[in-house]
Amino acid sequence: MATKTVSLEFKGGDKLNRMLRKMSTGLNTAKGVSVGFLADAQYPRNYSTRVEHRPSPTRTVTSVAQVAWWQQNGNKRIPKRPFFTTMIEEESGRWGESLAYLAKVHNYDGRKMLTNMGVGIQSALVRHIREWSSPPNAPYTVQVKGFNNPLIDEGIMMRSVDYKVTNQL
Repeated sequence: MATKTVSLEFKGGDKLNRMLRKMSTGLNTAKGVSVGFLADAQYPRNYSTRVEHRPSPTRTVTSVAQVAWWQQNGNKRIPKRPFFTTMIEEESGRWGESLAYLAKVHNYDGRKMLTNMGVGIQSALVRHIREWSSPPNAPYTVQVKGFNNPLIDEGIMMRSVDYKVTNQL
């Protein structure tokens, strides 16, 4: 069997090389974005839920990430409410397309692209916290709070959702 040889000639290769260099330089301005509850987010030392009725004078500072983990995974007193993993499952399918769009819009500036991604994912996580409803609060908790949003008491966890653009993957 004989094989045919095909020759291809490209025009504008210098434009392609310039564009690839520009993309490489811009994309290297940032490499990753973290979204969630950053290490410095904490409940105030004098914070108490309305269910507890009063602050404890011996209370240690509690990390918002710790409370979010308890809500996500449950513990002896709190049922599992997987708001974070549910958000990722529902939203992540669009992240690749969003990043490609943002690359073009921001002229391949990695920092701008990832900042916009961070804001978008942050908004989605806040929305999932605000809208989460199952399992509901216990009847006593609803009575004390005056409403039945299991992930919100005073909104500290919801307001603590943040993002950070980094130079690491």
